Amino acid sequence: MNVELKMNILRVKLLFYSVFFRVSLCVFFEMYCVLSDAKIKPVFDQVAALNLHQVYQLVQKNNALFSAEQAAYRASRMRLNQKKSAFLPHVTASLTSDYEMVSSTFLANEKKTNNRHVQSITLNQSLFDRVKWGEYQVSKLQEQSAQMTVALSEQQLMYDTANQYFKILKAKMLAELKQHDLSTVRKHLGDIKKSHQTGSLSESDLSSAEREYANARVQMLDANDEVDCAVNALSMLAHQHISVLYQLNPMMPIKLDDSYDMDYWMKKTNQNNVEIKKAALDLSVSKKRHTIAALPFFPVLSAQISLYRHINNPLTAMSQSNKNSYYWLAGLSLKIPLYTGGYTSSVKYEKRYLMEEQASRLSYQTAKATITLQNIWNALYKNEQKIEAYRMHVMSAKKSLKVTQAYYAEGAITLLDVFKQESIVYDAYKTYWCERYDLLLNYLKLKKISGILSESDLKKMSQWLTPEVKSLSDMAFIFHETEVDVNKNQLDP
Repeated sequence: MNVELKMNILRVKLLFYSVFFRVSLCVFFEMYCVLSDAKIKPVFDQVAALNLHQVYQLVQKNNALFSAEQAAYRASRMRLNQKKSAFLPHVTASLTSDYEMVSSTFLANEKKTNNRHVQSITLNQSLFDRVKWGEYQVSKLQEQSAQMTVALSEQQLMYDTANQYFKILKAKMLAELKQHDLSTVRKHLGDIKKSHQTGSLSESDLSSAEREYANARVQMLDANDEVDCAVNALSMLAHQHISVLYQLNPMMPIKLDDSYDMDYWMKKTNQNNVEIKKAALDLSVSKKRHTIAALPFFPVLSAQISLYRHINNPLTAMSQSNKNSYYWLAGLSLKIPLYTGGYTSSVKYEKRYLMEEQASRLSYQTAKATITLQNIWNALYKNEQKIEAYRMHVMSAKKSLKVTQAYYAEGAITLLDVFKQESIVYDAYKTYWCERYDLLLNYLKLKKISGILSESDLKKMSQWLTPEVKSLSDMAFIFHETEVDVNKNQLDP
């Protein structure tokens, strides 16, 4: 009996040790995985809530394409230094060793050898070279063009950041609206099922409610996908995961205090539009290259000063007097090309056609900027009109909701009717608020097309944001008539 008891105790211990060993192994493996993942820094890091300006700072710091444009600009500056070096003196040094053996006849045994080493240092200075001067001027224009490219990329990055930022906010509002619709349809489906069980509703009514619920669920999933896509797009810009954002403060006024005179913005566009300025620089580069194409027939004048030192082998030299010798060499070089086999004329015509191409591109960019400015101008005016119309829509929907709630209290309608009217209020407020986002984006577009969009504009917009994230229902039902909108006089052309 004691032996069986001891065996049972031993089996229990072995089972316990086996279980303990397996659990410990699993825990150790999980800890190893966590620590291994911690050593590898992910591409996207989770960050706290950020406003628009903070997000742009991350994007500007981490965006690979913007870094590439900056590197290209720095490379253009180095090319300018290379062209500039052609007008400075060039100093070169050389060392030559000769072994000379002299014999009176081909098969004679008497031979004379002489070892000679020549050391020299040469100074070259270009005095007149129109081609190099033209290439230097082209490099200066190309540097300015690269600088314009960086400025254009920076302004585009500002707009893309704001666009993706507001896309996330709009997508989240839509997702919350679809979530409310789904909960409403789910409650309606529950009521239909109860009525179907009592026999008061038919099978077709139940099937219709189930289809409505399935459709609402699909719309909610699509809305959540839109949120994920918008978050991923912004995270890709910043190379960092960004999902928690400040939202626009519904009680804060939006004041676009810039002058809205059309002539003012047209003048700003013609003066500061980056694409127009870049196209003008490219045209200037083409003109310079067309001028350089005819310069190979111009003379090239340069000066050269050299110092030579001859070192002879004293054992084989004929006398000790010529062991070492020094001499200077100075001169001028004038080169005049006479015939290039038709190369110069073909290059000249090529540059001429390229110049015509750039002139056409400049005309296109000017016309494009003018039309785009007019479209943005009209969009801003429509934004103001739509905001006022959507504001009245929200107020009307809220009044209808109060009437619906009163009917429900009297028992005249069902709770589903109240839920549907609430959804109308949510949808009206979402549309109103999305139109405000569109107004801000069009304002940034106006700044961008005028060439004056800067980081200070994003700072200004960030002052209108709040870290207090409210739900759509809270934002909708605190809405009132005194909520400040954009001043009409600022937008009315």
